[in-house]
Amino acid sequence: MLRREAAWSQQHPTIMGPDRSFLYFGPGQSQGHLAYGNSPLQPMANSIKQKRDSSNSRYFKSQNGSKEYKWKINPQRIECSDGRSTIAVWELSQPEDEFHARLTIRGGGLPVVTEILTTLTLNRVSLALNW
Repeated sequence: MLRREAAWSQQHPTIMGPDRSFLYFGPGQSQGHLAYGNSPLQPMANSIKQKRDSSNSRYFKSQNGSKEYKWKINPQRIECSDGRSTIAVWELSQPEDEFHARLTIRGGGLPVVTEILTTLTLNRVSLALNW
């Protein structure tokens, strides 16, 4: 389960939608299903779609299905865009940093913060498990 911390939610009271998502993995570390809040289950594959076999981009739609977003995946950096601008960036840290990686979500990404964190997690798992 991924969820927003209460302190974060209090700082961003205008952010609507489910504050958590649930990931249900299949047998043998295979893809399974996910759910946002109390929404119906959906295949994980729908949230990490690849349009071309040779592409390192993955696509997902907002929970209401009205907008498509794109993750551009590289080993050190993963960027999410809404078709016009970058709304989130995940980057591995430098050796001198006290943290492993940094996620920056720009204002345009806040309305879909749950989807961003869920699909980022799925993309990282996908890389680790060679899905």
